[in-house]
Amino acid sequence: MKKLLLLITFAIVVAACSSIECPLNNTVYANYDLYKADGRPDTLSDTLTIFTKRHTPDEDTVKLNRYVNAKTFSLPMSYAGGTDVLIFEMRDTLHNVVYDTITITKTNTPHFESTECGPAYYHTIEGVSTTNHKIESVTINDTEVNHDGTKEHIRILFKSGD
Repeated sequence: MKKLLLLITFAIVVAACSSIECPLNNTVYANYDLYKADGRPDTLSDTLTIFTKRHTPDEDTVKLNRYVNAKTFSLPMSYAGGTDVLIFEMRDTLHNVVYDTITITKTNTPHFESTECGPAYYHTIEGVSTTNHKIESVTINDTEVNHDGTKEHIRILFKSGD
């Protein structure tokens, strides 16, 4: 009887343990790198604030608040939307506030690891566009956004002299 009880306890302990390692954060982040118009890496000398507009006008969300000496940054991508709109708030050479908008179109793919892990979405960037107040251009460097945080996904080139 004692051996049976020990065997049942051992079976319960083994069944309760799982070797599945879920990510701590299921949100995936796109990495943005900043460059001068000539293609050299850039460091913004002023503060950078980035926010996004949601479905109604009063639903804006600050993604990056007053970031100083920006060279690179990471921002989460929306789960279900086919388009992410990022509004960059910066200052021009006369210290006037200017806004540039970057629009990212993407497809969202559910990513399943196990039933124990929460839902995750991976994204494929299909296109990117921008307004051109301080930003010269925006290009896609890597289209696949997943849990690999080492990739440079989007390059932002700033105009000369700004």
